[in-house]
Amino acid sequence: MSKNFSIIYFKIVGDVLIRDWDIGQIWEILDNLNYINEENVRESRHAMTSFSKRSSLLNREIIYDSLINKKPVSLSKTSHDTFKVIYEHPSRTSQDLYLILQFDEMENILIVTVYTNSIERRVRHHAR
Repeated sequence: MSKNFSIIYFKIVGDVLIRDWDIGQIWEILDNLNYINEENVRESRHAMTSFSKRSSLLNREIIYDSLINKKPVSLSKTSHDTFKVIYEHPSRTSQDLYLILQFDEMENILIVTVYTNSIERRVRHHAR
């Protein structure tokens, strides 16, 4: 009988042992995120400033709906615990929604920053 298990990697930074997430683990966390509360998702001050500066394009409802209900179109690792996650913007077809997310050992998420960018940054259109 086989058992499913996940390998957890750690790395030493200075004198501290920290979890080194891989992209597959982050996909799994995002796929299984069914709800958001103050304990499992927090916002950095920078993210809150982004919400207020870009309120016409970004708000908590769009961000949280994307996290819970949408599948990312791209996911890349920027450091041992930080990932750039890109979603299609729900109301602007020419824009993508970028979330920089940090994950702790307990699989809690910190929204580091949020911004939008042209979809062409992700999708290259080639003239034929």
